Amino acid sequence: MKGSPKLFWFFLIICIFIGIKELIIIPLRIEGIDFWKHYYVAEHLVKGESPYTGDLYLSFNYPQFVAWLNLPLLIFKNIKDAERAWDIANIILVIFSACVVIWGYRPAGQGVGTFIELSSGHSRLFLPWWLVAIFLTLFFSPNTDGLRPGNLSSWVLIFIVLAGWGIHRGKDTWTGVMIALSAMIKIMPIFLLIPYILTGKKKVIAGASITFGIYIIILFVTGSVGNEIYLVANVLPHLGVRWMEVSYSIPTVITRHLFHSVHENPQQMQFIFHLWSLLLFISYMATIWINRQIIKSKKGEIFIFIIGTLLIPVISPLLEYHHFNWSFAGLLLAFRLAREKLITGIPLAIIMAGYFWLSIAGRVADVFSFRGLSVLSFNAPVALILYTVFVMRLWNLNRLCRDAP
Repeated sequence: MKGSPKLFWFFLIICIFIGIKELIIIPLRIEGIDFWKHYYVAEHLVKGESPYTGDLYLSFNYPQFVAWLNLPLLIFKNIKDAERAWDIANIILVIFSACVVIWGYRPAGQGVGTFIELSSGHSRLFLPWWLVAIFLTLFFSPNTDGLRPGNLSSWVLIFIVLAGWGIHRGKDTWTGVMIALSAMIKIMPIFLLIPYILTGKKKVIAGASITFGIYIIILFVTGSVGNEIYLVANVLPHLGVRWMEVSYSIPTVITRHLFHSVHENPQQMQFIFHLWSLLLFISYMATIWINRQIIKSKKGEIFIFIIGTLLIPVISPLLEYHHFNWSFAGLLLAFRLAREKLITGIPLAIIMAGYFWLSIAGRVADVFSFRGLSVLSFNAPVALILYTVFVMRLWNLNRLCRDAP
């Protein structure tokens, strides 16, 4: 075995321990507080009722695609049995995501057993890629944190990981399909399509258009277009205020601790949420526009995908820890940029520290449950720091390409 056998067994034992704890013990032993709405939304659909009104108003806040995915839950007449099946299905999705990382994100032209060099100063460590991939997936605790409340995080994870796989392997059509499917789980990932639209990448646009087109046809055939309009007009704009006390978004945390009167005013908070999202969106659009030529290259495409996946969690007024699993696929692709020497030195150290912090924050909060001052409050600033680092590196790459003879 190349490298240290002790290091191999150390990481293998950690992966087994985390896997058993996060994928089996925790989700199968606790009641998922979010599960009920997925079961009842299926009942609403069968009865011909809207999934966004009545007891589900501002609780079920996803496109109807999610509601249709929940219909198999009605096979189980007992909600406890349905929840157990739901938990098992989501555990399988996390495991499948890890498999995609093992085979789909491996270094180009190399096998899953290839040894990866991990360098730190004069030290050189080697681990097989399959073990590195499992560790990266399971150690990044937002990937498994969503299994606790029984929400949609596992669906989010698999589609965004597959989108990153499409980018990594040059599968443009599938990249578009997976980004579209991600947006049909939660709407925010639609931002990831903007760079492809502005740069005219036809295969990605075609994949997304076909996926959205099929969905729209289904909406018309089932007479559900009105429900989707209701979601956008009457549900999404009010989520920030409705779930403010469980959110760790930057506007929420700042007003909660420093501006109590503003925090308790729904109208003012609504304005702040919209302003915050608008400012971040403008920065994202400016980054795309200024770098639109370099984005057409594979390296630029990877940079802008990473930037988008880091921005998705922090641009939303409702931010919980497991929402950072959107960033996982982007941070994985940062590994490729590092191997290609596009990210080195201090920026690479910041990225590694950011990945480490986002990975441990949830587990630290489990041990030190600070009321009102949770360590989770620092996740959004960490993601914004990483966002800024990647934006600066992209601009630097753009300048180098312009200055090249």
